[in-house]
Amino acid sequence: MKYLLDANAMIWYFEDSKNLPQRVAKIIDDPLNTILISSLSLWEIVIKIMLGKLNLKIVYNIIET
Repeated sequence: MKYLLDANAMIWYFEDSKNLPQRVAKIIDDPLNTILISSLSLWEIVIKIMLGKLNLKIVYNIIET
């Protein structure tokens, strides 16, 4: 099955947040599912980071390596 993640779900998944319901994490982790991410969600995340409204652990991991 195909699923489209919104920005919050994507952030929560990659940040390993408890805000993401466990059933959603299972859907994302299931290799039989196709997970889609909108380029607009990525754009939204970048804008919030640039404005200082969003700090992500994953971004710091990428920058530090």
